[in-house]
Amino acid sequence: MPIFFQSALPVRSVSTMCKLLTDKAAGTPLERFATYAGIVNQNYTSLNGQCMNITFERAVSLGSDINYSDKNVLSGRQWRYQKCTQTGLFTPTYANNQPFGQAVSEEYFLKGCEGYFGHEFNRSLILKGHEDLITNYAGLDVKNTNIVYSQGSFDPFYKYGFRTDPNPGAHVVVINGAGHIPIMATPAATDTAALTQARARIRQLIGQWISVGPVKIIG
Repeated sequence: MPIFFQSALPVRSVSTMCKLLTDKAAGTPLERFATYAGIVNQNYTSLNGQCMNITFERAVSLGSDINYSDKNVLSGRQWRYQKCTQTGLFTPTYANNQPFGQAVSEEYFLKGCEGYFGHEFNRSLILKGHEDLITNYAGLDVKNTNIVYSQGSFDPFYKYGFRTDPNPGAHVVVINGAGHIPIMATPAATDTAALTQARARIRQLIGQWISVGPVKIIG
């Protein structure tokens, strides 16, 4: 049974995005990011340019709502659960060379975990879950086989994933110039050659595993 791990949101116009964010004549880094966010909000969300409530209280209210008939339910709740129980992967603004200030701390995200799921979802739970995750999946010393790990070289999570095959039966496909999860997007005429080749490689690997019938999975 092949396993497909997706570690690499398709970015159809990476060059346009980069040009907007790096054009110093267009304002400060924060002003440029605000322009980009405004374009996304206007064209690629259901808000169609309306103001968005981005307060902590609103985020917790959406994230703790488990009524899945509610169209406002935050789709990232499941991903947040994994972060609050296993991976962490929070994005505080500690670094100096970035446009977002330094007001968003790790504690902000920990408070979010408690707000979403309850007071027991705290730092201690995350640390225990992280240790269990490493124990169960061997960390960087992966022995499991029949796996494809895909990586977009422009994905902010790129440095957290494998860049070379961890073992002969687990394969890494790096997609140069791609953003986050490009493989999951519907193929389109605007796809880069690297993305098209990556899809072909993954199809070839999975087809190979399936063609030999049931195989023993190591790990």
